[in-house]
Amino acid sequence: MTGGIALRASGLAPEWFIAVFYTGLGAALLLAGVLFGRNYGRAVLTAAADPNKAEQEGV
Repeated sequence: MTGGIALRASGLAPEWFIAVFYTGLGAALLLAGVLFGRNYGRAVLTAAADPNKAEQEGV
């Protein structure tokens, strides 16, 4: 965070670069969170449906 604040305050990077960078970073974090939630949900449903199968698969 300190690096981002310093970069913005110093004026070394143009505003458009910072906007594109933060948009890409936010999109990547959002996608990672969605995929984590999907995989977690699948693991929970698999464990609830057949505990023996989930144990064999290492869930």
